[in-house]
Amino acid sequence: MEEELSFDEIDKIIIETNDFGPWNTDVFWKIYNKDKRLKVPLGCRGESIMLEKFQSFPDFDNEKFIEAMSSTENNIFQVWIKK
Repeated sequence: MEEELSFDEIDKIIIETNDFGPWNTDVFWKIYNKDKRLKVPLGCRGESIMLEKFQSFPDFDNEKFIEAMSSTENNIFQVWIKK
């Protein structure tokens, strides 16, 4: 099942990591608005475009993003919240 959110509908972005890698998906984008939560695996089609747009959001936390990409443990990193 495919779901969508337009960029202007997003309220919060979290990166969730786990210890299932490298043989299974171990990083997910969790994208929220008041009605939906999308869980998108790292490496999905169009991810580079999505990341570029996210990084243009005011106060996107690139340091948390880098920390999340380096994580090999079960963890949650909030990289952006709408103000």
